[in-house]
Order: sequence, then structure tokens, then C-alpha cells
Amino acid sequence: MSKRTFAVIITLLCSFCIGQALAGGIVLQRTRVIYDASRKEAALPVANKGAETPYLLQSWVDNIDGTSRAPFIITPPLFRLEAGDDSSLRIIKTADNLPENKESLFYINVRAIPAKKKSDDVNA
Repeated sequence: MSKRTFAVIITLLCSFCIGQALAGGIVLQRTRVIYDASRKEAALPVANKGAETPYLLQSWVDNIDGTSRAPFIITPPLFRLEAGDDSSLRIIKTADNLPENKESLFYINVRAIPAKKKSDDVNA
């Protein structure tokens, strides 16, 4: 591969990354949350980096198999996050059936639904 081809590929990759960073929208401030059993709850900060669009956020925790709910709840489970605002999801343990001699893995799911402008057309 020539130096010129390599430079073009790197430039395209960098421009894609920068474009995604400037796009706005919902951002989870962490990629992992470690729940310390000695604490009452854990927090996951979220932010709406968009300049105009509010979002409706729905969040829940699943087991690793994805078939059943985990022994945690997230509060608030459903809320509106205005443009430019930030908030925090609280993760609270609801059951004591987790093993104490090893770590457990669960998935946090956050669904972001953008607001839609009202239209006069009923069938829109």
C-alpha cells in the first residue's frame, strides 16, 4: 500500500469519527457500570448533546442471555431529556440472589426516541 493511499484512508476514518462526535444526540458518559455491592445504588450519567431535539429515554437491565430481566431496576425507567440537558440513571439492586464469590454480567439498555414536530395532517 502506498503512502498516499494510506494517508487517504486515515483521513477518511478521522473525518468519519469527527462527524460522529459533532452529530449530537444521546451520549452515555460511561461504557461500563460497576455495581459495588456495599453501596445502595450506582449511577450512569447521560447527556443530550443535540442543540434542538429532545429525546424520550427508556432504560432497563437484562441478563446476559437476554431472555429475562435482571435483579436490578433503573430509575427513572422512562423520561424526557431536553436538548442540551444531562441527567443520571440510577441502578438499584432488587434481589439478593447474586453469587458473592464471582462477578456477574448484565446489559444496560437505553432506547432514545427523538421528539417529532406536530403536524396538522392526521395521517402523517
